[in-house]
Parts: sequence; C-alpha cells; structure tokens
Amino acid sequence: SVISFMNIFVNSGPETDVISALQFLKRQDSGIVLSHYSNGFFIETVANKETVMDTLLSKTPNANQRYIDSNFIFLTRSLKDTKKMLESYGIKYIFIDKSMKSGLVWDKEEQGLLFLFRNNETFENIYRATNAEVWQVLD
Repeated sequence: SVISFMNIFVNSGPETDVISALQFLKRQDSGIVLSHYSNGFFIETVANKETVMDTLLSKTPNANQRYIDSNFIFLTRSLKDTKKMLESYGIKYIFIDKSMKSGLVWDKEEQGLLFLFRNNETFENIYRATNAEVWQVLD
C-alpha cells in the first residue's frame, strides 16, 4: 500500500522540486512548519514535520484563529509582529511553493513576509529550487 500511495502521490501531488524540498526539510531538526494549509498534508507526510495547519480543518484545534494568524504572518510587513506570532506558534521553518507566490498567498514579489525575508537576522533561506523554498526562523 505504501508503493501505491507513493505512485498516486507522485502523479497527483507536488512537483519534483517540492518533493526534494520536503525531503530536505525532513533531514532538518524538529520544528513546526508554516505554509499554506493546502501544503500541510504533504509536509506532514513527506517531511514528517508538524504544521500550523493542514486541510483537515475539523481536526485542527482553533482552526479559524490559526487561519487568521497564518494570513497575518504571510501578509504583514511588521517584523516585530511577525516575530511575536512565529514565536507564539513555535514556528521554526517556513515552506513556500510556486503556487503560494502565484496568487494563492501573494500577488507581488515583495509582499508581506516575502519582504521581511530580507532580514537575515531573523530568517535564513536554507533551501531554494525553482518551485519550492525553505526558510528557517532564527532564534
């Protein structure tokens, strides 16, 4: 059944860059991952990391608040508020894929969190490919 799952996963799931990024993330220290909730299942399955939320909203504690907080983190340009929110959820990694940068979350290149990534005292890009990237939240 694992082989069947992987065949379905590869054919209907994320692109090769995304799978490689998630495999890279799996090898990192434990930590909670922030991404769009539609990526949650893949992150939890492939990277074996806990996420802020996934598509199983009925099983997610405080799903509405987590959704609001995730969007706040994605869209604000306030480093101070972002750091507080990241800390409150214990977020150590941020996973971004092409769809998030193509309208799913952001419409512009330096919008919200994408702008804040320029702060290298708070964020470090630890993986970058054409369709996926992983950022680490620094202590």
